[in-house]
This record gives sequence, structure tokens and C-alpha cells, in this order.
Amino acid sequence: MAIQQPEALEQHLNQLEFLQLTYVGGSDYKYGVDANGNNVLIRLKREKAKLSVQGNDDDYADRKKFSVYKPYYRSITDKIAGYIVGEPVTRDENIPENAFVAETMKEVINYGIPLGEYWVGVDAPQIDTPPVSKLQEMEMATTPYFTMVSPLNVVDYEYDENGELLRFAYSETYSRKPSMFEKEVIYVQYWEWTQTEVRVYEAEEGQQPDETPKEVYTNSFGVVPFAHFNPSIPVDDMAEIAKHLYNLGSLYDEEIVKAVFSAWLISGVHQDEVLQKNPETGEVNGDPKAGSMIFAGDEKSAVHSISGQPEVPQNILNAIYADIDELYRLVGLQNTYKNQVESGEAKRLDFQNLNALLVSIAEEAQRVENYLLPLVGNYENSQWPKKFDVKSFAEELAEYLEEMKIQYLPTSYRKKRAADMINKINQDEDNTAYVNDIKEAPLLDKEALSGYMMIEGNLKDDKKAEIIGVGSDNYKPDEITPVNLTGDMLNG
Repeated sequence: MAIQQPEALEQHLNQLEFLQLTYVGGSDYKYGVDANGNNVLIRLKREKAKLSVQGNDDDYADRKKFSVYKPYYRSITDKIAGYIVGEPVTRDENIPENAFVAETMKEVINYGIPLGEYWVGVDAPQIDTPPVSKLQEMEMATTPYFTMVSPLNVVDYEYDENGELLRFAYSETYSRKPSMFEKEVIYVQYWEWTQTEVRVYEAEEGQQPDETPKEVYTNSFGVVPFAHFNPSIPVDDMAEIAKHLYNLGSLYDEEIVKAVFSAWLISGVHQDEVLQKNPETGEVNGDPKAGSMIFAGDEKSAVHSISGQPEVPQNILNAIYADIDELYRLVGLQNTYKNQVESGEAKRLDFQNLNALLVSIAEEAQRVENYLLPLVGNYENSQWPKKFDVKSFAEELAEYLEEMKIQYLPTSYRKKRAADMINKINQDEDNTAYVNDIKEAPLLDKEALSGYMMIEGNLKDDKKAEIIGVGSDNYKPDEITPVNLTGDMLNG
């Protein structure tokens, strides 16, 4: 068969499916398996023993039913993607296709970061007679366009020794209903690109396609028009920590139940005696509650109450906190799960690490996009951002207030930081008018004002304007008085 997935790629597909499961979460995660095919919720030793000896798996089933998967993985990967797509990318606005390129690359970031990779390609409608002009190309809608392929759909690919893609194969699933009286049939199409042609195979879902392709097209690009978006994100490690967190959370819930609800221990009495169980029929005539009690043989009959150890839940909770911290640390994010205070230096390093990760992802996206742009007729490279706004408003405000305490801080810098704060508050609005107001506004604190009033008679107008923080053309001595200089701006 021409289309066949290598064993190594099948194993990689298992890891990708686990990453997707970790991102989606919910009940699918609870009842799912990891990359090795093992249940995500690990059986405890006593649960294994009960299953092996008694064939009873009720304890494990109940624990799985009441367990809760908390989607830290999705929150973190979505936040990283949000930082990337939130910054503008410099593209040639005169090329109409770039608007579609921008939307496609946003989706590549949003889908690719949780999986750690994605494939981007260029395709064009297949036609019998090629257009002879740009106008005819537009009329026939044959313009090449960006497309995406999930790594979950990749069947096979091959590079040469220089890293050039020689072959790329992927699958697409669609349904066909021959008539309203017939059952819908699911089909899988396999697209195999080489540097000279495109082969299309087809088969019903679950069946192998024929050796002979259903259709063959000429590859007019001259290269295999796909690129692998493969940023350096520790998603495999993050998914393993998320699984560990889920299991710790299940243990924590169980210990809380033990601490809240006591169990009864009856010593010296056999369980069957309390249940009054008929040995032949198994019928219970006694107190059915005894079925949930714990019995221990003793020469003296007694009833005791036992409960869990209070320090055990706290130890598990500490391990949960440590896992959450590690999840955030892996990508340079700050953990806001606990109310913890970090030094300014530690926060600065966190911001640097996060920005470095974001820049590396942006550089990978830029590499992929600029490799494919010539194939859609665009020879102007795109420029992805090199710096990202990763501070929250609260963090930015705290930093701003501390900076404003610095003595002799230049007026120009004060105004710049004020403009930064306006842009941080109104991120989705046009703040040009506000920023212009800041540029034109006088800015003197109360101490500087008294000094200015003492010396202003000995200075020329341009120097006075510089001190106040306005341009010399806007300096109007008749309007600069102690009253308006100590107005609303100085009251704060």
C-alpha cells in the first residue's frame, strides 16, 4: 500500500492524542488513557488487590466518578497563545491575501501551542486549464491560499539530507449519504504531496485504500508546499504534571472524606453475625449498615470509631501546590493560585523567561510564514514581534507607582509611563486623544512647583516650557499660574 503510517509516527500520534485529551479535559480525560495506553487515573494498591482477589472494581470506579480534572494545562497554553496573537505582526497591507494569511496563522498558534506543533501549507484549486493573467486567475478563483493540517491527521512525511521536505501525506475525513433512504458512510481521503505531483487515495473508514490513487494532479509549486510549525514548548512535561495533579486531587478528595466521615470498627464479632447472613442463600436479615463497617477479630467484642489522619490531606495539598508551581515555572508564568509574594528581582526574571519563550514561538511562526509566502505570490517578509506585554494591569500599576516616587524623574519619562498606563487600561480602544493630552499637559509635582515659582522670573520662556513639560510653542505665560499648575493633575 502506498499510504502507510510508520510505527514511530503511530507512537507519536499516541502522545499527541494525550496532549489533546489533557487540553480538552472534562469526563473525556477522566475515562481516557495516557500516551502509553494506561488509564489516566492510576489504581491504588488496595484497589488492584480488590480487583485481583474479589474481581470487584467498585472502589476505583467510584473514585473515578467523583474525581475532578482541573484544566491548568488549557489555562496556561491559552494564555501563551493569547500573548502571541495579541501583538501585531507587520505584513504588507497592499497584498489582499495577507488578511487570510493573518487569520490562518492565528489559528495555527491557537491550535498548535496545546499540541506543541502544527503543519501549515499552501494549496490552490485544481483546474484543467491554467489562467493566463492575474485578472483571469482572480476570476477563476485559482489564487493559492494558506491551509492547515493537524498533526493528528499526518500520515507520513520525509526530508532529504538538507532538511527539504520530499513527501508529505495527511488524511481528511468526510461523510457521504447516497440517498435519504441509505445510511451515511464515512470516508477517509489521503493526500500525498511530492515535489512533482499530488496523489489522492480514498477508502471507507476502517478500510485500507487501494494501491492505485483515485486522482493524480500536477504539483505546480515545484516543492512540497508545507512547513512544520514546531516551537520549543515543554508540553510533554506539562501534560505529565497535569496527570500527576489529577491523581493527587483524587487522593486529596478521598482523604477529606475520611476526615469528615468516620468509619465504624467492630472487634470480636464476625461480619456475617451482625448481618445475620444466610450462608446458603446469602440473604441478609440483620442491619444492612454493617456491610460498610470494618471488622476485626478480638476476644472482647467492642465498637470503635476511626477516621483519617488530619496531616495526610495537608501533605497531599502541599504536593498539589508544588505541581502547580512547576507547571507555571516551566513556561515562565507566575502562579496566581496562591497568594504568594515575590521579590521584584524574581518577578523580573519570570517576565524575562516568559518573554524569551514567546519570542522563540514568534520566531518559529515567522520562519514558517516567510517560507510559504512566496508560494502565494508575496515576496515581502512578515515581521513577528520581538517583545510582548506580559504584565497584568495590577503588576504594571504597582511598578508605575513605585517609579513615580523616584526624585528628579524626567518629565518626558513620567509622561511616557502615563501613556503606557492609559494603553494598558484601554487595550482595545484608540487612545490617541488621551496620549496627545498627556503630551501637552503640564506636569510638576508640588515640590517642583514651589521651586519653579521662585526662579521663573529669571528664566526665558523656552526654559520655563521645558521645566513644565510642554513645547515652547504651547507655552503661554498668562495661563501658567499656581492655580492651574496645582489642579487635578497635582492633587493625585
